[in-house]
Amino acid sequence: MTRDELAKIVEEMSKEDQIWLLNQIIWRFWPEFKGMSVAFWDPSKFWDDWDDEEVDRYYHELHDKLVKREIQQLTKKLNEYIKEKVADELQLDKVILFGSYAKGTQREFSDLDLALFSEKYGQGCNHIDESVKVMELFEDFEIQGVEPHLYTLSEIDKASQCSMLGEILKTGIVVYERKR
Repeated sequence: MTRDELAKIVEEMSKEDQIWLLNQIIWRFWPEFKGMSVAFWDPSKFWDDWDDEEVDRYYHELHDKLVKREIQQLTKKLNEYIKEKVADELQLDKVILFGSYAKGTQREFSDLDLALFSEKYGQGCNHIDESVKVMELFEDFEIQGVEPHLYTLSEIDKASQCSMLGEILKTGIVVYERKR
């Protein structure tokens, strides 16, 4: 990874993540600066010793840690939000986050894919009305554009591996489950 490639990636990150990532890289390759925050150093001091391949490998390790941390933070916020504002209203049994936010590959306009499980989503349920209700209840959540997918718990046992629900169960992250 070249300095320019890293600079472009870092430019798109939050300030907090920028400082964390750059500190990790500097401290790894220039241990004499360990403990000194990136906010106080002059990057030009390091450019002469820059090894593109080594920094690239290390960046990807750090990026994976950063993505995992972001996913953990999101699942915690979702769990709290669902418990406080959504679960009782929708009689939810379980919620699974899936798609780009569960993988850490979301973009600026990605929607938040949620599989919501409730016995009330069975026969006779108007899924359009219920989906609108879910979207309205998530209007105050920090990520806009919730895309709800409604299921009953009994559909879990019937889900084919090749179906959308099968994929959700395989790759998604449980963010809420009602205590029985």
